[in-house]
Amino acid sequence: MEWIVAPAVKAGDRVAIIAPASPVSVDLLEAGIAVLRSWDLVPVVHPQVWSKQGYLAGSDEERADALVGVLDDPSIAAVVCAQGGYGCTRLLELLPISRIGAHNLPSKRFFGFSDITALHSLMRVAVPGYVSFYAPMLATSYFAKSTELSRESLRLSMFAPNLQSACPPLKGRCLQMGRARSTNGVVSGRLVGGNLTVFTNCLATPWQEDMERCILILEDGLLSFILALHQFSLQ
Repeated sequence: MEWIVAPAVKAGDRVAIIAPASPVSVDLLEAGIAVLRSWDLVPVVHPQVWSKQGYLAGSDEERADALVGVLDDPSIAAVVCAQGGYGCTRLLELLPISRIGAHNLPSKRFFGFSDITALHSLMRVAVPGYVSFYAPMLATSYFAKSTELSRESLRLSMFAPNLQSACPPLKGRCLQMGRARSTNGVVSGRLVGGNLTVFTNCLATPWQEDMERCILILEDGLLSFILALHQFSLQ
């Protein structure tokens, strides 16, 4: 399969911000926007970001239209999700695969994690080989007010000219004390996965991406190996 990697972001580029899941914290988002500006980027906050409908950042239609709108805007170089939470799986039936594939997705880098897993799967089904980035989001405390590692991770993913420099080796870095370990050996393959709950909910649906000869990476707040096996066995 041929990889489709959108051009790297450069100083002066317009970067769209959407909220396809839960409502955002205004303070955290403004702090995240300030980080983008410090990188000489031009944040473009879609009006939908400020919407709120219960536990969602606006109606399903609003959030789906926001995604399509920024993908269809030729002036936008990249799309960054403000935060996750809940709601992206509700958008899948409103975003036909052909509709996403027909837009300018291959020309833009897309960033987000957690609930955004559903959109990553959708995009890679719509455009086989498209590389999206499971990366930090702006309106999260880790990014806006905490670790420099989170900011550097997003910056590299945005500005790096190729995948090797966008995703540097993790050798020698502890991902989570006492829970991450490395073993000898080398494997290669496409990286798929994301949030355990969202990813398993996409299995056996039109939005399940090709998993043949892949490397599966999962995250979840209460993830355990036994739980992961149970989730997959249910599917």
